[in-house]
Amino acid sequence: MRERSRKSVREPPFRESVYWCPECNVPLVASTCGCKTPGYEIPLTKPYDVRPALEHDRNVIKKYLNDRFGIETIPKILLLNKSGGIDRTDTIIANGVIFSRLTFDPPLLREYTIELTPDALPFVIEEVSKGIVDITDEVAEKGGNRHMGGKNVPCTTDVTDGPVIVHANGRYGTGWLRNNVVKVKSLGRPPRPPIEMPDPPDREQVIRCNKPHLKNLERHAIRFIKTEKDLRPECNVAFSGGGRTAPLFVNLPGRQVSPTAIMSIPDWNSRRPLHLLSHLESR
Repeated sequence: MRERSRKSVREPPFRESVYWCPECNVPLVASTCGCKTPGYEIPLTKPYDVRPALEHDRNVIKKYLNDRFGIETIPKILLLNKSGGIDRTDTIIANGVIFSRLTFDPPLLREYTIELTPDALPFVIEEVSKGIVDITDEVAEKGGNRHMGGKNVPCTTDVTDGPVIVHANGRYGTGWLRNNVVKVKSLGRPPRPPIEMPDPPDREQVIRCNKPHLKNLERHAIRFIKTEKDLRPECNVAFSGGGRTAPLFVNLPGRQVSPTAIMSIPDWNSRRPLHLLSHLESR
């Protein structure tokens, strides 16, 4: 009986992936960009909570990458996918790849750490000027072993403990340094020339590329409200503006929307619900 009840529990309807346009270099809420280019899918990690990086986030990321690796420029569009960890942990998505991992260590360091992924190296390797651990001699002593992923390699370096970029005879990878021992996570040859992705002119470009799908969400929400509004004597419609604007809760006498319907309504800014209500009442 208990097994049957467990099987009947359904996962909440969260979006488990986002799409990315390779031409416009922007995230998409559906599989095709407004420029008609098909996007490719990027899986998200649980709890599937993804949001754009705001000014504070960008400042933290830019400062750490500059201090640790000498990287001066970061992509204009960054997404933060919340992940599991002791404290704040986010997977950073940029340039259409899993770019890095942002963590905050409250008990020990009380500071942020950013660990680059191998997929990020082709975009940043030309800018990296520090935070590099060279293990060419150590690899040569092991007979030039090309499969170094997962191995702990003793080394001599002035780099402080933490995430590092590993170099060995023209190959680059990522790793973690602790007490002059680097745990190599990957090692390979970066592409030549380095990959360059066009930066969108502004954040409005993301909206323009997603406009057809956002309009479709709007039409679906209005159609849903109009379909449900006469089924109950009272209608409660909740519009959430996110963290920077107060949510607006509207009561329409004689109409009611079910909680599942409320979850289906996308976020708008604070003026949008008033416009929507006047649109509905006029009908």
